[in-house]
Amino acid sequence: MCLGLFNCHCSTCYCNIGLKTIESSLFYGCSSLESVTIPKGVTNIYSEAFFDCSSLKSISFPSSLENLGWWTFCGCISLRIVTIPKGVTGLADGVFFGCNNLKGITIPKSIKYIDSCGLGYGTNTKEDSVDGYRSWKIPGFTIKGYTDTVAERYAQDHGFKFIPLDSTTAREKTTTTARKPATTTTEKPATQSADTTVLVGSIQTVNGSKYRVTSDNTVTYGMPVSKAVQVVSIPSTITINGKAYTVTAIMPRAFAGCKKLKAVLIPATIKIIGTKAFFKCKKLKRIYIRTALLTKPTVGKAAFKKVNKKAKFYVPKARKKAYKKILKKRGMTGSMKVK
Repeated sequence: MCLGLFNCHCSTCYCNIGLKTIESSLFYGCSSLESVTIPKGVTNIYSEAFFDCSSLKSISFPSSLENLGWWTFCGCISLRIVTIPKGVTGLADGVFFGCNNLKGITIPKSIKYIDSCGLGYGTNTKEDSVDGYRSWKIPGFTIKGYTDTVAERYAQDHGFKFIPLDSTTAREKTTTTARKPATTTTEKPATQSADTTVLVGSIQTVNGSKYRVTSDNTVTYGMPVSKAVQVVSIPSTITINGKAYTVTAIMPRAFAGCKKLKAVLIPATIKIIGTKAFFKCKKLKRIYIRTALLTKPTVGKAAFKKVNKKAKFYVPKARKKAYKKILKKRGMTGSMKVK
């Protein structure tokens, strides 16, 4: 039985009853893991939880599941068929990217967005650069879902076979006709007219930064438009088409490779910091963390790895002890300080 250890060598995992979340990177690189049963009650599986579990062939999801984080099953090359349970609202960036032998997925009506490289794309190589991967379409990849939903539109836009579950004949539909998806990653100017619908899953550019819309009132910080930024103050809210959206997360690799970045402010609204968010920001010395909402599962692997050796983390006084433990697990070294 696997207890959920980084790079473990167990073949089967029955996660403990009573769990509510699966931590970020918990089973990262467990190359011997073949099957996983997630117990009832689990609502969130955080980023890269099963990243590169190359032998994983089957996973059983509970009906309680609501969220799959970024790159959750990236590199699980032995997965072949996946069924997403009702209640999950979206498929984040790269959630099944690099699952080279994944032939089909069943998607419920509850899915409101599918992010870039979320489905149907394999990769021949490991990480190609700090923030990029080479990819190709998986031959014969099939999506089962409901007509006039995100699932059908994603299949149409990417040229994948689509099988409608609400058709009495279950006729197969394959189309390569490009049309604007409900899950589009096309950037929409922040200056668009106030009556234009802001689509969940869309990318919005506001004041020199890109954001992904995650609900009707929240966004995730994506990345700065320019990698040459030196100081960044992530806002707690942004305005799109006259409406306020709360910034609740920072995407994986958001600032990765920003070689000139010297200081960053993380606001009190942030609940999640993605994997390698500040990876290799070698000049980053001042990190102001205003949020008290972070936990070990919500700070991604290597989030602060290879920042400046003399970096100082300024954190809420009441969370100093807890954050020091978290930061040590996420890239902070002995020469860095928590203030």
